[in-house]
Amino acid sequence: MQQVENIPETVRRVSNFCEQKRMMLILSRNKAAGSCLDASLKRSRAGRMGIPLFDELKTGVEYYFDKNGDKVIIATHCRGNQKIERKLLKAHIENNMGAGSVKIHRLETEELQRNLGMEFGTVNPILIELQSKGKVYQFFDESILRRLGPEPGTMMTNAGNHTWGMEFFPDQLIGAITHKAVFRFAYEPCEEEKNEDNIAFKKYGTQGTFDPCQSEKPIPALSGGRGLNSYRRCGLRAQACGSL
Repeated sequence: MQQVENIPETVRRVSNFCEQKRMMLILSRNKAAGSCLDASLKRSRAGRMGIPLFDELKTGVEYYFDKNGDKVIIATHCRGNQKIERKLLKAHIENNMGAGSVKIHRLETEELQRNLGMEFGTVNPILIELQSKGKVYQFFDESILRRLGPEPGTMMTNAGNHTWGMEFFPDQLIGAITHKAVFRFAYEPCEEEKNEDNIAFKKYGTQGTFDPCQSEKPIPALSGGRGLNSYRRCGLRAQACGSL
């Protein structure tokens, strides 16, 4: 069994959660990543460097005030190549959560750190679940349940750290979240919007200063998470690995 040292606490928490929920998990190392586009170029999956942008999970954290004036924090998840259609998100909240008319705001960096202990590039649905003790409603765009491309149906995101990635099955992740809803609220942007995103990425790239990791190879799943040992045309072979 491969031993892994100096594992960040956030990564351990993600791994332990996956073990408890019997989720498939593969943890991997990558150079420090910030945006979804940046991360997708650096992820390691099935022995290859880089994944399609649509296989990188994009997570946003927003809030609104309900009819009683209470602040409600929500998380949205879609594919990395998509953008949020605010009108659909707003309609769902107003029609299904008894909130009355709402205005949705993005949770700024300071509030993100204060409320959930996270920063840009490390926002993760499992850590949102853990940090909020299951109180944050998490919305998943229905498109993440559709298999795209030749890969085995997995997606990736950060594991709570800029240099650690996690590979998972979307349906297992959704099933492990306490308060969630799956519906359509994201879309693939037109070419003009894509060009704007590419310009922004070239200008800013990875945000912040981080030390690059020493290895870019996938490592076995930790803490009993079910790691994918190999990718085959006929399917996947899973193996449970030891605990941390």
